[in-house]
Amino acid sequence: MKPLIFWLISLLPLLATPDWADKTNETFIGSNEKFYATYLTDTNNQGSYYEWREIKKLNEYSKEDGSVINSTVISDILYSVDANHTNPNTQPKITRTLQKQNKNVLLATVLTSYHLPLTPMKKPEWITRLSWKDGDIVLDENLILVSKNILSGLKTPVEIASMDPIAEAILEVHSDAESIYLLLKMNTETDYNTHLLHLSAEITKQLRDRTNMLKEYVFIKSFKTFDEANTFALELIKQSQTKNFFGLNPEIWATNDGEEKEFSLVHRPLELPIDPEQVKRLDSATGINSSTVESDHFVEKWIPFDPNATPPISDEDEDENEGEPEDLKLAPIEDEVE
Repeated sequence: MKPLIFWLISLLPLLATPDWADKTNETFIGSNEKFYATYLTDTNNQGSYYEWREIKKLNEYSKEDGSVINSTVISDILYSVDANHTNPNTQPKITRTLQKQNKNVLLATVLTSYHLPLTPMKKPEWITRLSWKDGDIVLDENLILVSKNILSGLKTPVEIASMDPIAEAILEVHSDAESIYLLLKMNTETDYNTHLLHLSAEITKQLRDRTNMLKEYVFIKSFKTFDEANTFALELIKQSQTKNFFGLNPEIWATNDGEEKEFSLVHRPLELPIDPEQVKRLDSATGINSSTVESDHFVEKWIPFDPNATPPISDEDEDENEGEPEDLKLAPIEDEVE
């Protein structure tokens, strides 16, 4: 924006008063278990070629529903360009006037309240699988990541925002244990805005499940409920291990093929294409004639889990319980030899 202003300085006497332009740029700061924070800058040109105003805010959002928990204005700064500057070989002087400042927002507080990304985030490969569909942002044409209801609340109309392919419109992708965050760029006639989109824990899990999904699995059995599938899977693990087969890698997938929802118990192969000999050993250990199945209708994944299982004792805990090794208790301390 500033280089454009400098270039226009020499043309100011010839130009009419510009339209009032306003833009918003949001940057991801970090997150914790319940909230995430952004640094937001509102910039407008004051309807002038000579001035622009920047209002900087610290915004804090709930990860539960995306609502704004706190929005704090950090500073309000007015930048003024020297209108009397005429030398085209030098840059005009810019005066910075601090109109408002909140000194209660400390960097130390932000750094200790939110976990910040440690390394620059690269856009993952699954970005190319996203698209616009009826105003929504979707994965593989069917999983809605961001609905048009949320997008309609942004400063830029969805009709304009969706003109660019979504893979180009998303500038950055950030994540934590529960959520994924998309930084969306929305072009306007004169500039662009950016806005951070938060994906809920539920949508994030489904996104991660699908982007790590294989094209083909070994199908074992389907069930009407997750509990039935989980119980059967735990028994199958025990049964196969009693036969010295430890290669069973079970997953439970909710399926949606347009009919009644089911839960499919499948084996995740170590590699594709599936090794027929591995399937034979699996069938021998489980006593089930399995088959291969494509994952086109898979929706969400769970790993079989026994909620009543006792966590294994770590080596450190075992050492603490055992006390001193026997050889240290019994070995005599030798006198020094002079």
